[in-house]
Amino acid sequence: MIYSFFDLAFEGTSIEDLLQTSKFNNQSIIVFDKQNEYGSTFSDIQNLKDNLQVKNLQVFKNNSKIIFELDMKFLSSSDELVKIIDKSGINEFLNFVVVKKRYYVDNDQIYLVPQTIKELIECEWLNIMEKYYISKYLKKEISFEIMENNLKYKTKEIFSIMLHSIQNDFYYPVYGYKEISELLSRSLAINNVAFILDKNISIKIKDELNNQNKNLISDDKLNYKFKISRKSDIIFCKNLYTKKLQNVKKYVRILNIKNNVFKEMSFGFINYNCCKFNFFIVDSNSKCCKEGTYILYIFSEFTKINNNICQMLKFKNDDILFDISFEIYKSKHEFFT
Repeated sequence: MIYSFFDLAFEGTSIEDLLQTSKFNNQSIIVFDKQNEYGSTFSDIQNLKDNLQVKNLQVFKNNSKIIFELDMKFLSSSDELVKIIDKSGINEFLNFVVVKKRYYVDNDQIYLVPQTIKELIECEWLNIMEKYYISKYLKKEISFEIMENNLKYKTKEIFSIMLHSIQNDFYYPVYGYKEISELLSRSLAINNVAFILDKNISIKIKDELNNQNKNLISDDKLNYKFKISRKSDIIFCKNLYTKKLQNVKKYVRILNIKNNVFKEMSFGFINYNCCKFNFFIVDSNSKCCKEGTYILYIFSEFTKINNNICQMLKFKNDDILFDISFEIYKSKHEFFT
């Protein structure tokens, strides 16, 4: 049996976890995760099921192999993570797919929200006067407020909701966010941060151990209060950060589909029976699904995502290759010393 000693043990290998780990200086650190993949990107349903934050997983169809995110979002040009990636230099090893389209779905009506002058000219749901003011805004000749004051109520509602998406470019890493997690973990490993990915590890506080286990460490290491055990070794730590679930959840539906009406990387909002939903479309340029198919993510903070919501996005049941739903619970790190 091998014994190791660290100042700090930290749970989690998501991008957010690793960024927090990087802030600890002048300490020996071990990062542990009770799953077999880095980060929050998955290629296996069983690994998703093992994740601490996932509850009530339902599998409706599993006829394709995809790479999917636990909590999907696109990377905005204004995000702090973009600055961190650029500063760290790992952007040299990453490829990104550009997100081209934004949509607003109101019951059965799908609105393409124009991002370019070409899209604006081709747009069928805006009148000439609205196109004039929106073109002035896209050219940065007027403020959003001036444009908004000259729009119809429905148009104003759509552009107000989509404001952040209009003002920023969005990207998604090829092969998903796991690529960033793995590169960040390698960068940390160079700086002497150790990693364990093992769903079978157990964690105990020294006070809970019996006398035999207490005698495993010498008197000069009695301040190592926490024990992380697995088959091959035992790790003792002075301080511990573990994840605790909070009572805040999000409903998720993930599908792999053919014949998608949106046809390329896109995202948007759904308004259905006075409930708001977010959705994301990932195409095969991401290398996360087979060519000719798309990954559809739908999220809600208020209600489960039923088939009616899916059908609003204009695809048929025969087009579905993969279909799962689950709930994500937010987590927060607790510190023990």
